[in-house]
Amino acid sequence: MGRMPDSAPLSKGEAAINAAVAAIFAGVRQLVKAELHAAKGDGDPWVSQEDSPLGRREHCKLARSGALPGRKVGKRWLVRRSELDAYIEAHGATPKPAEAEPAGDQDEPTADDVLHELGLERVRGRR
Repeated sequence: MGRMPDSAPLSKGEAAINAAVAAIFAGVRQLVKAELHAAKGDGDPWVSQEDSPLGRREHCKLARSGALPGRKVGKRWLVRRSELDAYIEAHGATPKPAEAEPAGDQDEPTADDVLHELGLERVRGRR
């Protein structure tokens, strides 16, 4: 599909594609939120390197070596909170201080982020 200037109106086909992509994105977003909500209810949440009190590098190093039992999902090492707490108690690791979170939900992907991960791009002319 050729690129159109931003000022050109969308054809019916392009508008339909944009609407379909938006509907798919909304559906996937709802499914992911439902799965995350269900996963939180198991009582022992998973902790990624971004949220680890050990710090990102130490968390990844320990998970890679097997010192922290966990699993790799994509680029993230996930470790059960109970395993992480047990490791900290046993090894006397000093947790890093918690950082203040910025206002707003920064973990929420945008439509452009999802399209980029899928190797697609938004049809020009629609915001």
